[in-house]
Parts: sequence; structure tokens; C-alpha cells
Amino acid sequence: MINEGMKGLSLTLGGRAAEGLTLLQAIWCRLNEMRYYTLFNIVDMPIGLALASVGDLAKGGDWLEKAATNHQGLGNSHGAAVTQYVTGEIFRKMATGAEKPSADVLRRNAWFLIRHLPFAKAHALRHYDEAIRIGRGAEIHGITAQALLGKARIHRLARKSAAALPAARAELSPVRRAWLSAQIDAEEALLMR
Repeated sequence: MINEGMKGLSLTLGGRAAEGLTLLQAIWCRLNEMRYYTLFNIVDMPIGLALASVGDLAKGGDWLEKAATNHQGLGNSHGAAVTQYVTGEIFRKMATGAEKPSADVLRRNAWFLIRHLPFAKAHALRHYDEAIRIGRGAEIHGITAQALLGKARIHRLARKSAAALPAARAELSPVRRAWLSAQIDAEEALLMR
């Protein structure tokens, strides 16, 4: 199921969100039938992302909010931080107009957009801040750096990114150290053979 969950996420990220959503929902149903609730982590965030990607912004947003809460409740800081980051990205794209939705998506999401679009920057910042808080607390430097970069992008809209970029750069240092450490460990393992 883990591989299928990754496939569903890959389909979603690869522009085939409807196909990814179908697969992810099928996995969610199987996990629910088997009562493997702790494995919902595999599909919770991807389902929310897929829902938003197919144009159901309200349902996708609600799903992501619940997923973040579920991840935190299960002690899955990585899942919670990633979910907060992804939610921040959705709101950032709304705020910047990075993706132009179709007329059908606008019509289906009119109420959601009326309520959230004027505050999309603030929503994005709130989710990035939460991803940063969780990421720093659990030493998840990669997600923290990504959230800081997202925050810098939002601040750039208000011409305030100069303050946010150094913080993003500072988070990269531990990521680079971790990568280098893993490379050294791999080399040592090869030498031991």
C-alpha cells in the first residue's frame, strides 16, 4: 500500500490528479476497512492535495487541515510539517495567481474563494509558520527551509523578502551537513566490505 500511495501522490504531482485521487481514495478505504488508522499518514496529505488539484478547493483544504491534525495526534511531526507546507503552497499559489483556474473551477469554488482569496497571503503565512514551528521542533530542516522559502516568496509580494531569505539559507546548513554525513556513512560502509 505504501508503494501505491506514492504512486497516487506521483500521479497527482505529475498532472494526473484525478487518477491519483481515485487510487488514493481506494487505499484510504482499504485502510479504513482493515482499521489501519496509523497508516492513513500514507494518503492523508496526498488526498487533500489531489482534491485541491482537481478543483475541489474547499474539500481539499478541509482534508489537509484534518490531515495535519491527525499527523500531530499520531506524533508524526514530518507528516504534519509537510501537510502544513503543502497547504501553505496552495494558498501562496492562490495569492500570487500562479495558476489560473478554469471558469468551471471558479464557479464550483466561488464561496470558498470569496471567503479565502482576500486572505490567501495570511493563510499561506500561517501554514508556513506552523510548518517552520513543527520542523524546527523535530529538526526537519528540509521542510523548514522550504517553508521559509515559501514565506520569503509571500513577503516578496510585499517587498519584504530580504528579511526572510537569510533565515531560509540558515536552515540549509543543517540539511547540507546531514547530506554530507549520509555520504560519508555510505563510503564507510563500502570500505567495511
